[in-house]
Amino acid sequence: MSRPNVLLVVMDTTRHANTLADGTFESLPALARLASEGTVFDGAVTTAPWTLPAHAAMFSGQYTTDHGTHGGTQYFDPDRAPLARRVRDAGYRTAAVSNNTWVTPEFGFADGFDDFYTRSEPFPSGDDPAAAREAVRTDPLGALRDAVADGTAASTAGNLLYDRFLRDRGDDGARLSNWRIGRWLDAHDGDEPFFLFANYIEPHLPYTPPAEFLPPGFDSGVAERVAQDPWAFLMGETDIGERGFETLEALYEAELRYLDARLGDLFDRLRADGTFDETAIVVVGDHGENVGDHGLMDHQFSLHDTLLRVPLVVKPPAGTGPTVGSVSAPVETRDVFPTLLELAGADAPTHPTVSDRSLLESVCGRADAHREHAVSEYLHPRPSPETLRERFPDSDVDVDRYDRSLRCIRTPRWKYVQATDGREQLYDVAADPDETANLADDRPRVRDRLRRTLRAERGRFDRPAEPADDGTDRHEPPAGTERRLDALGYI
Repeated sequence: MSRPNVLLVVMDTTRHANTLADGTFESLPALARLASEGTVFDGAVTTAPWTLPAHAAMFSGQYTTDHGTHGGTQYFDPDRAPLARRVRDAGYRTAAVSNNTWVTPEFGFADGFDDFYTRSEPFPSGDDPAAAREAVRTDPLGALRDAVADGTAASTAGNLLYDRFLRDRGDDGARLSNWRIGRWLDAHDGDEPFFLFANYIEPHLPYTPPAEFLPPGFDSGVAERVAQDPWAFLMGETDIGERGFETLEALYEAELRYLDARLGDLFDRLRADGTFDETAIVVVGDHGENVGDHGLMDHQFSLHDTLLRVPLVVKPPAGTGPTVGSVSAPVETRDVFPTLLELAGADAPTHPTVSDRSLLESVCGRADAHREHAVSEYLHPRPSPETLRERFPDSDVDVDRYDRSLRCIRTPRWKYVQATDGREQLYDVAADPDETANLADDRPRVRDRLRRTLRAERGRFDRPAEPADDGTDRHEPPAGTERRLDALGYI
């Protein structure tokens, strides 16, 4: 395990139920092959249910309340000496390829990377094509004026031309990401091991998979008509219905199959040039997705297992000896941080808020690195109730019920969820995996025990204060970034 290459792959918005429900990647052959050479962590739980705080946890080893990056403070502070900087200081060449706008230099994630490639279009400075088309549709003159003022007119036009004539239909950037990774690897001289981080956004809304990955007999006409606006659904502006959600589920699973194929291309590329065996690979979902589950779409406003349980695979470099095939006990995605640092031989922080539970303990059978429980937090609702009311002024839906912070503790049997508005939930997830029956009043001893454990481990639970106005705008993304986030459903 001396200085292997290290590859971290994040499958954005990928939930356990559609990947590892039976304990294997039955419908995802590339991941199944990778898992056969490493360890599957079937009990993996993300520390946060959406992209920004979930990635900050993997880059810092901390919970959201500790790294402080969430919907209210939208910036990952590089002063935390994040993952890439530590790995680079250990003698690695580092690169990142990210298709999620949240995981970019604009939000603090570039620190420690020698090269950082963003976006699913060739011109990162330009607008996302979907956002550009929507801007032109609603206000063509204003869109042109803004593009000229921002200096993005030419790059946006280039992205639109690429999207219209060159981009593979249904591809959200995976193919372009693989091309960028291939070029970067070709330019890598091999004198230094590499650390490569790649975020693939395919399973994220909107679901638009290539036709060849849809199930046989799939009605594409229904797919074109079904609404994919999660906030219009939440506010009662669209009625998707049972058939509509069945369609969305089929589209979501097709996105996963397409992403698996592109990951297979990436792994085959490493095999072809002889670097696969000497590369440690970690593949993880940053969070899951609600596809009509619990009356919700997207991945906000709840801490249900549809958002928290994610796939996690660790494939060590060849020569490390036999590996444990599967671990069912709880682990947290923030444990990815010490795992990668150990693989790279990098210095690890000793701060008590940082995870020191390397998953390699379990992978290599040295010790049992699992946890008795996992903790997740959701500190700031996004979009805010005010934003939803502004976007849907005629809706009579009470969105103030989402104006709260959440945290939970999950054991193999029980899940306790606490909200800052005083509401509590308790689920027997072993007997009720869909979390349909709230037992908070029926099992008070279990509820109180888990509440005490959560309090002892994480302290008081209060709504985080609004960020102070310090005269800077580093937490406010520029207009072009806001438009790209809006195209992904982040309003």
